[in-house]
Amino acid sequence: SIDQLGPGATPSLININTGTAGLLTLGNVDALSTSTIAYNGGGAGLSADVTEGGADDRFSLFQVSGDFPTDITLTVSDGVNTSSLMVSSVGLGTNVPLLFEYTSFIGGPVNFTMIDSIMIGLVTNNTQADPQLDFFGTTTEVAEPGVLEILGLGLSGLGLVRRRRR
Repeated sequence: SIDQLGPGATPSLININTGTAGLLTLGNVDALSTSTIAYNGGGAGLSADVTEGGADDRFSLFQVSGDFPTDITLTVSDGVNTSSLMVSSVGLGTNVPLLFEYTSFIGGPVNFTMIDSIMIGLVTNNTQADPQLDFFGTTTEVAEPGVLEILGLGLSGLGLVRRRRR
């Protein structure tokens, strides 16, 4: 479900699957707005393990484009506790990956293995902000290739030292 509040004469336009499948577009004409996307099983609750059995440790949201800053807040609830994390003034870029680490959420100690609802709040800071979002999911931190190369070199060096000692 998508709920929208906005002061101004013309509210924002929210479109899903406009042009590109799965793309959410928030289009402002002349109003600042607050829009919320709710994943809550239609009010019945999700009962979802967003850690994927402990494999994932963050939410991932991909900003396809943005012409003016937009604040994005993720709020999660396990039915007992609620916790939030905000990324301030997202925009002015294309193809920006946004990561929300579970350990960075502020509020009650939410059980990420039993999430009841997830809310994505979008607050536009400019009357003509038009962010486009795609792919909301979970992920885990992947070691950078540079880190793996350094580790490999270190292990190779240890092997050489060990050979020389024989």
